[in-house]
Amino acid sequence: MNKTKPLVFLMILDQVRADILYKLIQEKKMPYFEKYIFNRAAVVENCFTCFPTNTMPGHLGILTGTYSNQHHISHMRFWNRSQLPFKFRDYSGLEIFKMLEDEFNPDIKMLYEYFNYSEAFTTSNFAKGASYTYLTKLRTIIFYLIQKINYRPVLKRSLKTFLKRFKQNIAKDLAEILYVLWLPISDLIGHKSGPESDEFTQHLIEIDGILFKILFEGYKDWPGLVNLELMDSTYFIITADHGSFTITNRSELITDLKKLPLNIQNKQISLKNFDKYDLLVAYTDGFANLYVKNPVTRNWTDKIEYSQIQNYPSSDGPLNIINSLLEIPTVSHIFVKDDTNQLSSYLVISRKGTGQIKRKFEDQKPLISYQVQSGDDPLDYSQNTDMKALLDGDFHPFKEWLPALTKTQYPVLLDQVPRIFDCDNSGDILFMGKEGHSFSKKKEKGTHDTGTAICTRVPLIIAGPSIKNTIIPVARTVDIVPTILHLLKKPIDFTQFDGRVLSEIINP
Repeated sequence: MNKTKPLVFLMILDQVRADILYKLIQEKKMPYFEKYIFNRAAVVENCFTCFPTNTMPGHLGILTGTYSNQHHISHMRFWNRSQLPFKFRDYSGLEIFKMLEDEFNPDIKMLYEYFNYSEAFTTSNFAKGASYTYLTKLRTIIFYLIQKINYRPVLKRSLKTFLKRFKQNIAKDLAEILYVLWLPISDLIGHKSGPESDEFTQHLIEIDGILFKILFEGYKDWPGLVNLELMDSTYFIITADHGSFTITNRSELITDLKKLPLNIQNKQISLKNFDKYDLLVAYTDGFANLYVKNPVTRNWTDKIEYSQIQNYPSSDGPLNIINSLLEIPTVSHIFVKDDTNQLSSYLVISRKGTGQIKRKFEDQKPLISYQVQSGDDPLDYSQNTDMKALLDGDFHPFKEWLPALTKTQYPVLLDQVPRIFDCDNSGDILFMGKEGHSFSKKKEKGTHDTGTAICTRVPLIIAGPSIKNTIIPVARTVDIVPTILHLLKKPIDFTQFDGRVLSEIINP
């Protein structure tokens, strides 16, 4: 069976860091993945995901080719400001199934919508336009309960269903078929045991021995892609939504925040009680949105000024909210709009000092400037020799920043922080935790959400027709959609994407 019409197989390994996956391949511990994909693929040495580094923005960047300022989902948890009282949104649970109808920008397409036929082995909130979606709400509940005890039956059942449908569909005369396979169990194990644990490594090895071995070489009545002669007409894209780190310290953020002489809430409030609060917070393990009521108008819909954040009225007198946040041991960096500047300007504040991100647009493309405003550089960019030419006070497109940023601890913040503030539902103050620390006291050994390199650097491996066997230095997960659509010669406007076509990996 020599099918010339392309199959596209996109696999999202949840919470899998690039260094961990690449090391396993180098150590010959994933032989089937290495033989059938890696050894003939274009491999991105430094691929970066979205910030904050959690499931929601990570998946949407992969599946839409856009960032949060376009698709409107900047975080797993936030307050929707569209009406009073603000609606607390928590997309880490079953509320996730409401995302497409409540906050997601309907004008943004997902990858499925560009295909005549597509299947999503993921939840429906990540499957706009898919012809078939595997994880219904009921299946999600059942699998969540089962995998808490033993994840292997869930893995095997999911893969069995996937291969059964795969076999049925390739026999059909379809022009193109897209499969998106999300493996969330790695995230479950990463939180429970840590990303550097033997259990996490073993799970990836099991994926190789179960999924990739059977997919390519067959099992029982499934002959495998090799025997079906489909290898030369199938694209394989392997990536992850975010990385992770091992937790060494933890503290419940809401407990720390309630020590401030202000009224603060992190759960839904009735309209009757809404106005009695000064601050609202929505946070995950390593990232938080903080919403501040205007102290002059006492109105939530009136945006607060930076000077008011620095001198906020409290029961103990004027309070500098920024300095108070920096006193919380788990907090690393704070981001706030600088409304004293005519250009779009954002402050990056740490205990070391303050930096300033400026952004302007030329031909609808963002240009970025970064300078230290006071103290030492909070992002340590000035310590990197490759960065010095860019730290000249002038504006540069992010594609010029990115190669130098790959060697820093914070490779995507210059681009991502302004985009988050573009979202109507972003906090007035954003802040992230220290690497190794968690804003939650849950008894977990691993987590993510921060903008550090260990969380933002993910694998990206692309194999298939016309793809070079090469290594390229840098790319982003938002490059996946435009690259796939270019490979399939889709007649669309590529300027709609925040990502670019990775033309350097394609044979002419």
